[in-house]
Amino acid sequence: MTKKMRVAPQSNSKALRMAAEERLIGNGAALSELTIDQLKQEYRVYAIELEMQNEALRQTQIELAKSRDLYIDLYDFSPVGYLTLSDKGQILDANLTVANLLGKERAWLHGQPLFRFVARDYKERWYAFLKSIKQMGRREVQEIQVERSDGYRFFVRLDCMYVLRPDSDPCIRVAVTNIGELSSIERSARESKSRYRALYESMRDAFVLVDISGKLLLSNRPYQEMLGYSEKELKQKNYIDLTPEKWHSFEAQVVEEQVLPWGESVVYEKEYIRKDGTVFPIELKTVLLKNENDQIEGMWAVVRDISARKRAEAELGERESRFRMAMQAISGVVYDWNMATDAIFFTERFVQLLGTQFPDGVPVQQWWHDHVHPDDYELLKTEVRHAMKTPTGRYETVYRMRHGDGHWLHIVDRGFVLCDGEGRAIRMVGSLTDISARIRAETALRTLNDSLEEKVAQRSVELSTQADALRESELFIRSTFDAISSAVAVADETGKIVFKNKVWSDIEGEGRPDAGQESTRDCAAYSPCIRQCSRNAEQCVAQHKIDSAIKSMLTGKRQSLSLEYTCSQVPEPRWFSVRIDNFKGSALQRLVIVHEDITERKIAANELARVATNFKKMLRKVELAHEEHSKQLAREVHDQLGATLTMLKLGLATSKSTADLPLSLQGKFDGMIELADMAVQSVKRVTAKLRPSMLDTLGLVAALKWHAKEFSRMTGIATEVQIPDYIKLSPERGNAVFRIIQESLTNVAKHAHASKVTILGLKAKRELIFIVNDDGIGLPKQNTPQRNSFGVIGMQERASYLGGRLLLDNLPEGGASMSLHVPLEMKEREQEEDLFS
Repeated sequence: MTKKMRVAPQSNSKALRMAAEERLIGNGAALSELTIDQLKQEYRVYAIELEMQNEALRQTQIELAKSRDLYIDLYDFSPVGYLTLSDKGQILDANLTVANLLGKERAWLHGQPLFRFVARDYKERWYAFLKSIKQMGRREVQEIQVERSDGYRFFVRLDCMYVLRPDSDPCIRVAVTNIGELSSIERSARESKSRYRALYESMRDAFVLVDISGKLLLSNRPYQEMLGYSEKELKQKNYIDLTPEKWHSFEAQVVEEQVLPWGESVVYEKEYIRKDGTVFPIELKTVLLKNENDQIEGMWAVVRDISARKRAEAELGERESRFRMAMQAISGVVYDWNMATDAIFFTERFVQLLGTQFPDGVPVQQWWHDHVHPDDYELLKTEVRHAMKTPTGRYETVYRMRHGDGHWLHIVDRGFVLCDGEGRAIRMVGSLTDISARIRAETALRTLNDSLEEKVAQRSVELSTQADALRESELFIRSTFDAISSAVAVADETGKIVFKNKVWSDIEGEGRPDAGQESTRDCAAYSPCIRQCSRNAEQCVAQHKIDSAIKSMLTGKRQSLSLEYTCSQVPEPRWFSVRIDNFKGSALQRLVIVHEDITERKIAANELARVATNFKKMLRKVELAHEEHSKQLAREVHDQLGATLTMLKLGLATSKSTADLPLSLQGKFDGMIELADMAVQSVKRVTAKLRPSMLDTLGLVAALKWHAKEFSRMTGIATEVQIPDYIKLSPERGNAVFRIIQESLTNVAKHAHASKVTILGLKAKRELIFIVNDDGIGLPKQNTPQRNSFGVIGMQERASYLGGRLLLDNLPEGGASMSLHVPLEMKEREQEEDLFS
């Protein structure tokens, strides 16, 4: 709906409001059972319909006023004189041209006989001519000589027509043309030329004459004004210069296939280019011009600017689309009956309501008579007749209507009747709602009350309780908005607040400036912290963002805003959030603003972040302590137990070689030496698991390659390592990366059933990326157990305190992938070009 349609006269709005309130009071029992949304929807429909009628009436009045003014101007200032004579020849009306010709004031001419101005020699001719007009009753033309009071004589041509109407006295319409003292042939030629020139210059349509090559030869003023060129400039142009290139072949085809063989074209559309470069749509008709020898001299074209029509068609289509969508969204059936054409429109719910289609060819009134219960039809007619006598034309009634399968429905019909100036109904618009279920319930209740008189009192109490519950429900709905803990307000299309809840009002009351200061604007942009910083609103960054967002929403450039901001103008900082949504109803634009104090939530979030940070620091210290403990334990096991077992093995071997032992003891010595060797190997494996010595001596890359070989040797899974030979990370970060990859390989050995594992190392955007891919069975579709396992959690925590992230996913070709993204620290970034050899 356009902006014009939105703006309804204030008096009509007040009248609609009063009528709605009276109906609500008078029909409270029936309306209370409807939902608030249904009432709102109905009132919107009625408001839209009334606005459409008001707009149509206003446009009609404007067009009538324009037509009347145009007719008066054309009549009085026409170059042709016009007279209205009685059947006896007396002047009843005359325009200014006739008054100037006769040299008299127009008011003086009223009631004077025309023969008073006829020259003496032509009076008999005038009487005979006047008599012949009344006898023949058709248009007649006569030339007579007129003599003015100053003695000046001249010839005039009178075009007369006798008009006989049943509702008025007969009269003679006369067109008076001054033909001077010229001969008939000369007068005819000059009159033809004058008429042609007057028609050519006064026509609202644009005319242009071009030669056969397309050069512009002649154009009238509307054509020049339409394109913005002067007549001299247009004579230097070709019609191709005024037409966009995409239309050249089309127009050449029109000339070739229509103008040349037929002598003229049908009316077709194309585009023109104005002098300022703008392109606009036109429609034109081209006519071939030939001379007396049937040779082509050029082409005439009648051109009309159709920009306004195109805009009107687009707007009409958009209005119709919105109207259709609004009709389909309405519960019940909406109808629109045009009594002048006997055409009726129903929304799609008509079939759902009545179980049948509206038949073609049946008069609407006859169909209504056949489908409304005979006992209710007269009631319906009475209500409609009464509505026709009221200013609003509205009616509401309940009657029975027959369903397609034969049973009767109880229908509530709400609508209004539009009448013409004589009080005749020309259009009815309304809605039909099925209330059969409610009527059946009411009927059953009445029957039950009649059969159970002993329970009348109890039923009365129950009904009273239900009524109280309904009132309480209505009160609850009305107070819900005020009960919202957030500050909520609604602003109109100018940004002014038109509705606000109690919380908003309380905050606004607290935040108003002191007496004597200039009042703050009543605008939705003011935030709930206005009480603390109303004097600093101009410097508030959040305030400027909100103002800017509202301006963008009001112009349609933005639909919503979500913003959190801090108010620091108080002893302790406070946090607020604001949510603004652009809501466009069927006719009005509204902004819904919700402000909320989120200080407690922010404090809790900050506290949670602080606890999480402390937890990560503690976890990091535990991890470092664990690594240090593992390192010490590995060192002690290697240095103490490993050395002792090695010495034991050497002692046993020396004793065996130096002593002359029996064969039985030599076998026992061999067994003890083998056990000592196995213990030494176990010490090495335990030491490697606790802390690979290569990680401290040769670094991360060597440790990963060694661990991959050990993993492949112990599990039988082929392992490929593609990592640059040189990666320098801090010991702490290198330990974390090693443990994550170590745990990932452990998961592959336990769960993947893989035959091959690939370990990749990459650098991208100042971060290291380590990828472990396997060709196993992959992660299950619901991989919650893996993500919630202690191993995965430990890997994710290590990645987190590295400042990176860990991703688990299935590969397209099968198998699973673990990718670790580790951001480089500042010292590592300075050496990032040396990270890869």
